[in-house]
Amino acid sequence: MISTGDPKEEVKYLILNKQLLVWKNDHKEVVLIACASYGDTPNGQRIGYVYTPKHERKKGYATGYATLVVARLSENIFSSGKKFIFYLQTL
Repeated sequence: MISTGDPKEEVKYLILNKQLLVWKNDHKEVVLIACASYGDTPNGQRIGYVYTPKHERKKGYATGYATLVVARLSENIFSSGKKFIFYLQTL
């Protein structure tokens, strides 16, 4: 996807194309977000963002659910025909 300059349209596109996943807790609050990033290649795509809102950190969501969310996002990427996934981690 090429940036449109409209964040709402970009998020809508990512959700509709299963490239952005949102995980909610039992209270329906967003606790984790994972996104397939721009910069994909003909055979691969990058997972560049896994985010937990500040007020939800230190509650085990990243440890417990990040693997599940990234796995689901990876399944979506592979089902789209991609053969490789690039995961970028910043320290």
